[in-house]
Amino acid sequence: MRSLPKAFLAAAVLVAATASLGCGSGSKAVRGPGGAPVILDVVLDRSVGQLPNAEQVDQVAGWMEPDLHQILSGFGYQVVPQGNPQAYQPAPGRYLLIVKITRYNPGSKAARMFVGLGAGAATLDAHYSLFGVKGPVNEGDIAVGSGRDWQFCARKVNQQTAERITAVLNAMPPG
Repeated sequence: MRSLPKAFLAAAVLVAATASLGCGSGSKAVRGPGGAPVILDVVLDRSVGQLPNAEQVDQVAGWMEPDLHQILSGFGYQVVPQGNPQAYQPAPGRYLLIVKITRYNPGSKAARMFVGLGAGAATLDAHYSLFGVKGPVNEGDIAVGSGRDWQFCARKVNQQTAERITAVLNAMPPG
């Protein structure tokens, strides 16, 4: 009976370590033709349009873009940074991912520090679109709020984007 708690603890530590590394179920990128990594042309749409805090949104996008590339590479994708979607050349095993920040509120650091309980939380909303050879494959909205900071929100948006597109591509029939 004494070995059961140790085995349970060891399994819990393994699961926690796997989750923290982003290696949970569904985090493996699909393979392209011939087993090659899927190529993702990635565009972080910098057009902030009517957002009231355009300068802040541009700063967040500047941090988010290389982080998104790193996360997608960690998922096993071959990432091709693109400045504009028209540069995308459709091919089997190659997709275009466009991510656009739709709303950003930096919250209040003072409220987070002194009040807590969710006061002053930073929030970030984004929309992603995934395109393949035959056109649109998937799109969705991601909304994240955190009592930590804006970088945490940006990283969660990037992670959730990678997880969602991986799930969609894994569910697609091969070819």
